[in-house]
Amino acid sequence: YATLSQGEQKRVQIARALVHSPELLILDEPCEGLDPVSRRVFLEDLTSIVSERHVQSIVYVTHHIDEISDWMSHLLVLKSGTVVAQGTLDDHLNENVLSEAFGVSCSLSRKDGIWDLRMHDRLNA
Repeated sequence: YATLSQGEQKRVQIARALVHSPELLILDEPCEGLDPVSRRVFLEDLTSIVSERHVQSIVYVTHHIDEISDWMSHLLVLKSGTVVAQGTLDDHLNENVLSEAFGVSCSLSRKDGIWDLRMHDRLNA
């Protein structure tokens, strides 16, 4: 039998879920274990799935800011199980929220639609 790559396995898992026309699709760290190129391809494929409206709502769990895509509208930021921020990306995806969540001074930028998070000095505990 041919062995599928992790990226291919993740695509098969999503395809299997979409066959049932779910109202909600939960993706918990879906890019874990993927190399940078496979991550980018996976995220592009996911954007296509969303644009074709194969599912009404998606909960996307990640620790990686660069995985946040234009089709995502809301966020929930947690730190040790406590809500740091919740609401729209426009209102809450910012350096202050991320600095509080990660406990380090952060800078956030965006280039070509991809978010970039830089971490600096630790904040006072």
